[in-house]
This record gives sequence, C-alpha cells and structure tokens, in this order.
Amino acid sequence: MCVSCVVLGRSAVCVCVFVFPRLTPFLLLPSFLPSPPQNANLKEDLAKETRRVSESARRESPLGAKERARHKSVARKLEQLVGVHRTLLRKYATLELESAELRKKISLRDDRISQLEATARTRNANLRMQAATHLREMSRLRSIHERQLTEVALSHSVVRSRLRPRSGSKPGHGAKVSMPIRGKGRTAS
Repeated sequence: MCVSCVVLGRSAVCVCVFVFPRLTPFLLLPSFLPSPPQNANLKEDLAKETRRVSESARRESPLGAKERARHKSVARKLEQLVGVHRTLLRKYATLELESAELRKKISLRDDRISQLEATARTRNANLRMQAATHLREMSRLRSIHERQLTEVALSHSVVRSRLRPRSGSKPGHGAKVSMPIRGKGRTAS
C-alpha cells in the first residue's frame, strides 16, 4: 500500500501505481511521512489527478448515453442484490445460531430421557427383586403358619381325646366340657 492510500484511508488493494504512474516513485517511499501542510497538498494533488484521469477516461471511452444509463442501472441492480445478499446472510447466520441452540437443547433432552429410562429400569429391577423377596418371605411365613396350625390342630386333637369320656366315667360329664356354652350348638365360623 502506498502512502497516499494510507493518508486517504483507503484499504485493501492499492491502485495508485496504475492510476498515477507519474507519482509512483513519490508515493511508494516507505519512510516518507508527510507533515500536516504537506498532507493537505498531497490530498489536493491526488484529487486533481483523479479528476483528470476520470475525465480522460470518460473522453476516451466510446460509451454512449444509453450504455452509461445501462451501466448505471446494472450497478444499481448490483447494489440491490448485494443488499439482499447481506440480509440473507444475516438471516442465515441467525438461523444457524438458533439451530445450534436447538440442537444443544435436543441433545440435553435426549440425555435426560436416557437417564430417566435407566433410572426406571433400575427401579423396575429393584421392585421385581423386592417382590420376589416378599413372595419368598410370604411362602416361608405361610409354611410356618401351616406348620403351627397343624401343630395346634394336633395338640387340640390330643386334648380332645383326653377330654372324651372314658367308658367308666359318668355320662355327660365329659360332653359338657366340649360343648359350647352359648349359642346352643352353633359353631363359630
């Protein structure tokens, strides 16, 4: 980049070498830093030279009025297209950001769902194990209870057999013991 482009604030590509061939040695001096009065003179010289070059380019170009108007309309359409393109780029960028955020949310949701499924599976397995343990315990308790009932039944039968009247005893004496006191013979269910 040449010094004049730096002074004028131009960026990117320096075209001064091509536009101002007479000023090229002056412009390309890297150690030259103009003072403020020289800066104003440089700007004026540069503005004059650009006007002169643009006027000579207009005079030399064989474009007619129709072609210039066509070029202007094409340039205008190009500017409109560039504007539309920029708005589309902005929309695309915002949509990309939104889609990235939504992907993160979906990923978090899927992770949470998988955690809940794993938790449900472990709880289900624990409940099945507890149910099996309860069933074993219940069957053990039933067998104990049945054993106790049979023992009680056996002990009652032994007691009843002892309470039955023997052949030499008074009639009705042993029967009164085994008969219910109330209810006149009804058995309790």
